[in-house]
Amino acid sequence: MPGSSCCALLLLVCVVAAPAQGVKAHSAVLHESRCGRYLLQWIGESPGNGYDPRFGAIALRIVKPGGDSRSWAPRGEVFFSDWSYEPCSPNARWLVLLQDRYGPIHAVRAENLWRYLRGGKADQILRGTEGPTAQVHSEIRWIGEQTLRYQIGGSPPLERVVRLP
Repeated sequence: MPGSSCCALLLLVCVVAAPAQGVKAHSAVLHESRCGRYLLQWIGESPGNGYDPRFGAIALRIVKPGGDSRSWAPRGEVFFSDWSYEPCSPNARWLVLLQDRYGPIHAVRAENLWRYLRGGKADQILRGTEGPTAQVHSEIRWIGEQTLRYQIGGSPPLERVVRLP
């Protein structure tokens, strides 16, 4: 997980959501927030006093009204600093989920979230430039109701701005 504020989200590469492997029943809820009608819970093991709870996150649990829930975890390697508490767009219409520190980012419409969590495709897949070298995806941030900004690469990173439909 590249930037200290990236989405769990994040902010994504496989076209199918990963089951949350390794999530133990005794894992702690490290943080909660709302995304429209959904409750988002970051779960994992507490990293200890004085450390950002996000550093212990291993999965995201999404709870529907009524209590039905599904867990999501990145498909690849995501560093502790890649997790973000802001996967939800300001208008609660989109969630972005980072599949691996090298991307991609899956953007999923809120109304399609349950289908996605059951193995459906992402509505949009955001990637860095194509080429022989994988590029770290980081600093995923919502900068508008449906506009997302993220960085790829390093020294200096390239900034990408995407407006979702």
